[in-house]
Amino acid sequence: VVTTEGSGQSHAAIIARAMNIPGIVQVGKDFLDDCDGRTVILDATNGNCILDPDAVARQQAEARRIAEAEQAEQRRLQAEENARRQAEEAAARAAEQERQRIENEQRLKAEEDARRAADRAHRGRINSAIVMDLMGMGLSEDFATNLVRHIASNKIEHLSINY
Repeated sequence: VVTTEGSGQSHAAIIARAMNIPGIVQVGKDFLDDCDGRTVILDATNGNCILDPDAVARQQAEARRIAEAEQAEQRRLQAEENARRQAEEAAARAAEQERQRIENEQRLKAEEDARRAADRAHRGRINSAIVMDLMGMGLSEDFATNLVRHIASNKIEHLSINY
């Protein structure tokens, strides 16, 4: 892209940069009129236009074009590799967070199960002691067991067992 007018912030310059197309702005109308039908090398990196370049200038320009294309391809490949690596790292972090969440959930469940088992064992010991005391007062084992069961399940008003 070559324009007679404009600046680095002109529409043509912005579009050229966005599309990675070489561009020079403000070369003047006389220069563009002089270019009709002639070979021109556009060196947008250095801001040069060479009219009717000789073989050496054409070779150098082609070598620069190839080198810049290779560099652009390397940057593109590096950007792809960086994006792939970042995606892998994000997936690994998400998997690790999920593993930790599951592990924590399992640990909490195991702790709750252990607390409940300890509570059942404690209540069982107290209930057995009460049954033994009631049997010591002359009640049968079946009657004492049923009485404790009814008291523990709140089926008898005004009586409770504090564990």
